[in-house]
Amino acid sequence: MAVFGIGLFGPLAAFAEPLAIVKAQKAVHVDYTPELVLVGEVDARYHNDIAFRVTGRVSERLVGVGDHVTKGQILARLDPQQQKADLDAARASVASSSAILTNASLSLDRQKALLSKGFTTRSDYDSAEQDFRVAQGNLDGAKARLADAEKTLDETILRADEDGVITERSAEVGQVVQPGEKVFAIARDGERDAVFQVFEGLLSDDLEGSDFSIWLQSDPDVKTVGHLREISPTIDPVTGSVKVKLSIQNPPAEMTLGAPVAGAARFRSERTVILPWSSLSSTDNEPAVWVVDTQSQAVSLRKVTVARYENNRILIEDGLEDGEIIVTAGGQYLYPGLKVETVLQEAE
Repeated sequence: MAVFGIGLFGPLAAFAEPLAIVKAQKAVHVDYTPELVLVGEVDARYHNDIAFRVTGRVSERLVGVGDHVTKGQILARLDPQQQKADLDAARASVASSSAILTNASLSLDRQKALLSKGFTTRSDYDSAEQDFRVAQGNLDGAKARLADAEKTLDETILRADEDGVITERSAEVGQVVQPGEKVFAIARDGERDAVFQVFEGLLSDDLEGSDFSIWLQSDPDVKTVGHLREISPTIDPVTGSVKVKLSIQNPPAEMTLGAPVAGAARFRSERTVILPWSSLSSTDNEPAVWVVDTQSQAVSLRKVTVARYENNRILIEDGLEDGEIIVTAGGQYLYPGLKVETVLQEAE
């Protein structure tokens, strides 16, 4: 807006209103390779749930969470009173059946000798033979029950089935447990995974390869490579995230179970204009930026397509041409057609 006045020496010279000063930068399309950084923890590839195979009351617990155990190591015991009573009964049954079989065998031998001399009947011999076979069957059954009783007594002792680390304890001394009820969980020694919870929207088919850099959060110098092994097909209903597992190649000793780690992967390169977040405005509820006409110095609001939102910056996929002047700060004070003076800054 121009202002005029009249002074002692005639009309005052017209003067222009100062232009609004804004920061700006030129739009330049660059090849940009985005990086996805995740935070998770080290976990064992395989977990085993350990349980008793018989019902009983826990009488002794020998390990706790975090303890390293070896295959065959005793972890807990049940009160064996009932099983010992069953074993004693089974042993008595074997002894009794064995004695009966001995008598039946002697009777059969006697009937066989008498039959050969004609001093007994065929019927008596057949009866003695039948008694022998029944006694033999009873002894076999008693021995089978004895083996079962010995096995059941042994099953009151809970042993580790693999080398590993106790990660969970579900029973205490005095607690009655049922067959198959989990008592311990063991993370097996050997292969390790880095496990991350990732929002579904971050997962993309545009990942460049399936190898991730992995490092300890507490010491970034401890690093290795992880290979994408598994993406869960289901979404966690509470967090809305998807579990992603990376197999850790040659895990360093410092990457122990539960250690917090970070992982980074790259997406395929894309052609974008990178602008600071302060450039972003909106029109018709869609993203837009202020563009400065290089001839008139007037600004206009233009819709753009945002490829990605990152910390402190945005990546514009479509809507801008190389060389156009984009307002990067001060846009909240602008309106279409306003003339501005720009202070150009270098693109990041």
